[in-house]
Amino acid sequence: MSFKMPRCAVLTWLENVGGELAGDPVAFAYRAQTRSKRVGYSRVKRTAPDFAARYDSWKDRQPPAAGPVPTEWLDLFCKRSFGHLATLMSDGTPHVTPVWVDYDGTHVLVNSARGRLKDKHMEARPDVALEIQDPDNPNRYLLVRGAVASISEADADEQLDAMSPRYLNREKYPAGMRFPGEVRRLYKIKPKSVVFWDPFG
Repeated sequence: MSFKMPRCAVLTWLENVGGELAGDPVAFAYRAQTRSKRVGYSRVKRTAPDFAARYDSWKDRQPPAAGPVPTEWLDLFCKRSFGHLATLMSDGTPHVTPVWVDYDGTHVLVNSARGRLKDKHMEARPDVALEIQDPDNPNRYLLVRGAVASISEADADEQLDAMSPRYLNREKYPAGMRFPGEVRRLYKIKPKSVVFWDPFG
């Protein structure tokens, strides 16, 4: 009996495929074939060598990442990938929350609101850790350890709107999802250590 992706995983991938459509068709086709992780690069190369050669050519043409995240991991910032942000409480114990994530080529970007626990923690104790999991493959993730280099309110609303199509399929972040008087803040995390994990890739 042939393996089939669980129906929920198939639907999740299809529901969030919009963010993938603007890219190169060869890269999109490769991700579509390998999304279940039952098909990997070796199998693609064995069964479709011409296509694998086109994918290799595309990959070789990609510019190196400007920062510490390699090009082959930048897809995590094009998907509905949630980060798990660990901050430090005043007693030194960790506090972990799910967050939307983005990347500017140098910093990992996180958006929250003034006065929340993670906001207070990052302002007082800037050292953080952030795990970003591939929504198509929970065994593939990026782990960033670093420090909050800056906290800004000036660009926070604009950046939140820019992430909304990817996370909510909405052009802008809905006003109804804000609390009264909410002030958004943008945190730029400068990586000191970056670990990549993809044991079955």
